[in-house]
Amino acid sequence: MKSSFYLNLAKKTLLIKLHKKMGVPFQLPYKYTFDLTYDCNSRCKTCSIWSNYQKENKKEIKLYEFKKTIKNIKNDILWLTFSGGEPTLKEDLPLFVEAVSKNCKNLAFINIPTNGLNSQKIRNTIKKSLDLCNPKIDFLVTISIDGLENTHDHIRGIKGAYKKALTTLKQLEKLKTKYKNFDVSIQTVISKYNLDQIKKIYGKFKEKDIYFTLVHKSNYFKNLNHSNLIENDKKNIEIIKFLYKNKKIKQPGDIIQKIFLKLYIKYLKNQNKQVIPCYSSYSSLTIDAFCNIKPCDSYNKTIGNLRNNNYNIKRILKNKTSKKIRKEIKYNKCPICWVDCEAYSSIIENPLKSIKEYILK
Repeated sequence: MKSSFYLNLAKKTLLIKLHKKMGVPFQLPYKYTFDLTYDCNSRCKTCSIWSNYQKENKKEIKLYEFKKTIKNIKNDILWLTFSGGEPTLKEDLPLFVEAVSKNCKNLAFINIPTNGLNSQKIRNTIKKSLDLCNPKIDFLVTISIDGLENTHDHIRGIKGAYKKALTTLKQLEKLKTKYKNFDVSIQTVISKYNLDQIKKIYGKFKEKDIYFTLVHKSNYFKNLNHSNLIENDKKNIEIIKFLYKNKKIKQPGDIIQKIFLKLYIKYLKNQNKQVIPCYSSYSSLTIDAFCNIKPCDSYNKTIGNLRNNNYNIKRILKNKTSKKIRKEIKYNKCPICWVDCEAYSSIIENPLKSIKEYILK
């Protein structure tokens, strides 16, 4: 990350903290997740998000709608995720990257997750996106690997999924030589299906960056009874402790990940109270594939719809529903999760409290 990103981030976090506590000056979030499509060629046991695409694919966000949306927040976006479904199945994904790259002068980081199933298409889509992206913007792709071969294929519901993901990893790593702003890493979802393999996954890929998350109280995975995916929180705590102990700090972002893992242990011990004050809808925001604005992926409530509000996020965040939902989050009336997408920005907004909790045993 460039030094300008950290300066802009420090300024935004301070202003957002003032806005949350005092109401002024009004601030827009700096971290956005756009779910571009729910189309997905995987059939995961941990997710049924792809089932939404069968019914409502024609209503998904269009490029012109995205351009209208970012027009009103272009100076505030520092950190952006294009998610899904499988985002690389969005045929014009590179044009979304180009639009935000050209119009958002303070944007410093773009992240795109992928299941890695269609290696050639993914490689071509990411290369085209990099060609259209400002080289000053850090660009990260995370490939889902949820176990060693048999376990991964079982979870993903696709025979050969593991080998395809490794092929995609190798092809994308080749792009790093040409695009100095590009990196690729691994994302692993921890569930009852792979809990006993997490240490093996870490052992096999420990030389690469691996991000771990739990299927825990997150609406993102759609229509699931999450209790069926969480085998035993004591086992989860043991695994998170292992990951925390072995997490190496190579760059500033690793510090946040290490704090995230440490606070995850505390969260799993008491899931009725937020570990630290949550800043969802203040510092981060999720826009689903149908243009609904949500405080985060975990809270299945809609603040407003872009199409009904002239694609003006600021107007939506000032409505009565937004105030009500923010109050619910403040007083632990939300799902009370600890998902990395939102937890990272909450850690950044609560540096002293996060460090305090991190130091305490």
